[in-house]
Amino acid sequence: MACRLFCVLMLAMTLVTQAFAQSADQEVVSVVDSPDPVIPGQNITYTITLRNNGPNPAVNGGLNVNLSNNLTHLSNTPPPGFTCFVAGANMTCNTPSFAVGTVQIVIVARLEPALVNFPDGSVTSVFFPSGTTVDPVPGNNQQSSITQWDSPQIDLSIAVTDTPDPVGPDQNIVYSITVNQAGPNNAQNVNMNTFNNGSLRFQSINPAPGFSCTPLAVGATPTLTCNAATVPPGTYAFTLTVLADDAILGPSDGSVAIAFSAGGTGNDTNQANNQETEDTIYRTPDADLSIAVDDLPDPAQLGSDFTYLVTMHNHGPDAATNATINSFNNGSLRYQSIETPMGSTCTLPAVGAAPTISCRVSSLASGSDMAVIVTVRTDEALLGPNGGTVSTVFSAGSAIQDPDGLDNSETENTVVQSSLLFRNGFE
Repeated sequence: MACRLFCVLMLAMTLVTQAFAQSADQEVVSVVDSPDPVIPGQNITYTITLRNNGPNPAVNGGLNVNLSNNLTHLSNTPPPGFTCFVAGANMTCNTPSFAVGTVQIVIVARLEPALVNFPDGSVTSVFFPSGTTVDPVPGNNQQSSITQWDSPQIDLSIAVTDTPDPVGPDQNIVYSITVNQAGPNNAQNVNMNTFNNGSLRFQSINPAPGFSCTPLAVGATPTLTCNAATVPPGTYAFTLTVLADDAILGPSDGSVAIAFSAGGTGNDTNQANNQETEDTIYRTPDADLSIAVDDLPDPAQLGSDFTYLVTMHNHGPDAATNATINSFNNGSLRYQSIETPMGSTCTLPAVGAAPTISCRVSSLASGSDMAVIVTVRTDEALLGPNGGTVSTVFSAGSAIQDPDGLDNSETENTVVQSSLLFRNGFE
């Protein structure tokens, strides 16, 4: 019994001694990266030479890899008998027993495409042996591979001019847009963008050669993008035409704006010149209309006619479109007739009705007058036997902005006396 126990202990000690006595000098001989430098979005191929210098096989021997976080593992080609396990940026390729000798492992990884928009740099990946067998020479275990990456260097800029400025209602604005690519490398996926808040209406776009633009319907908001796949260094001209629609912008002065920008894939070394907002003054015509009224006679005799001489004057600076004279009476007088200038049109009441009238001309030039003579009749049935004071309001207006509305209206008061007073000499 004692011998049996002793023999078992001796055997175990022998096995442990043998296990610790074994060693394997695994060495990462070389790591070759290709290409170097690499362009973001392209693949890097690593060819790793791994050698077991012995003297014993390496249990679970093989290769550990820590790829840069800017690399994505795509594929690996291990030697016969090796199996690879990938977990994110880390991987292991090993075999249960790595015999003395040399093997090669090929790994393919892709460099992060987004790095193309950043300055040049490098990525570092680390390679070192795996296994449980003692390595007597740890100094040759690790290799680091530094791969330079080269992003295209570009400098996009945009400049815009507008014509005319200021612009009037229902006129076109033509934007001349210049995109400059100062290089030195080609820019990829270049875009020229416009944005408008709906204050203008699209008419047309003439893109630079090699660019195609978002289709837009005439009358749509001029927000669009023009693209080109590859843009060498140079200057690229676009022409955008839009309409300053009076129906949107109205009769008041103001301004309209479009934001323009240029961008692309590559390291843009100066992004401060990639945007421009072009403001255009919107100026509507101004016509300062005034009105003056004389009544004759005043006082007027009850039961008789009197006239209003109504004069509308345009003080400018622009012609007044659809210049109109209006009158309003509360029913205290009866309309009889009107004298109007050539080219005017009027909306008239029936004879005997209240003298509420509207007369207009299509355009009244700056410095010009429009005059009408309105004849009305006083009526005892409306005013009573003693007469009184009657009032008619006259006003002037047009389709364009009036910078001074204080002189656009006048109320004319006329004293109406009974026939008895007239016979007694009171006027």
